[in-house]
Amino acid sequence: MLDFETFTASDPRPCLLVERGGMITAANSAARTSIPAARPGVELASLCAAPEAFQRYLAQCAGTRGPLRGVLLLNEPEGAAVKWNCDGGFVGPLASGGPGFVVLRLVAGAVANSSFSEQSKKIQELNAVLLRTEHVQRAAAHFAAIVGSSLDAIVSKTLTGLVI
Repeated sequence: MLDFETFTASDPRPCLLVERGGMITAANSAARTSIPAARPGVELASLCAAPEAFQRYLAQCAGTRGPLRGVLLLNEPEGAAVKWNCDGGFVGPLASGGPGFVVLRLVAGAVANSSFSEQSKKIQELNAVLLRTEHVQRAAAHFAAIVGSSLDAIVSKTLTGLVI
């Protein structure tokens, strides 16, 4: 069986293997680089700005094998808290009290938010184009209805007054 580090070596995200109780048992190279304090043997809750919220999230992750979205606020050595978006899922038997681990895959909050805001901005731009297109189509349909229902001659002029 592959060990955690080998298994997560190609993942660019920081990944942690955490016991059901919260102790870090393994970290990939991205985690060791991004979060130097998150090393095996450390209680992850001790690094969190909101340890109770982390414990609740960990308990929820321990009940599912699928990725469960969450947020971790990890304290930096300087004292500031850094937001990490997290996907956590349980590995091992789901029976309570049995052995098992939670795999946490992290993305820095600013990175995740910038990606989301870029997508949101693109959606807004596309919606604006769609609204303009619908407006033009309604105007064209309106003029087509006028021309189609008119029995009189219709004269068109350019902005300079030239009859076309």
